[in-house]
Amino acid sequence: MAEIVRGGLLAIDEGQRLAARALGMPPLSVYRRVILPQLIRVIIPPTANEFITMLKITSLAAAISLGELLTYTQQSISITFKFAEYYAAAAVWYLAIVSVFMVIQSQLERRFRWTSQGRHAGGVVGGLRALGAR
Repeated sequence: MAEIVRGGLLAIDEGQRLAARALGMPPLSVYRRVILPQLIRVIIPPTANEFITMLKITSLAAAISLGELLTYTQQSISITFKFAEYYAAAAVWYLAIVSVFMVIQSQLERRFRWTSQGRHAGGVVGGLRALGAR
């Protein structure tokens, strides 16, 4: 996670911070109004992908109150010997859990994407102009 944030910070041009400081913005405002919005846009996709990968690999279903899904499935199989039914049910549960998080990721990416119209028009320069107009 730290590497994702570090990479996001390195992806933001130093000129952004310098331009905001040249316009007289205090350091806290520079980070809150210039750096942080860009950082969020850059780190949402890799952060969400990392979370989904972790969910798939480590069976985080236990943290979502479903119990340890695979352990329960294996215990049930050892009693009933119905492999296909239980593994299919477990696969459906995992697919449902991952799908929910993928939809959330998609919504976050759509919310924070760069656009050429609307409130993000003109990128950071347009945003700074809008701040000056207030």
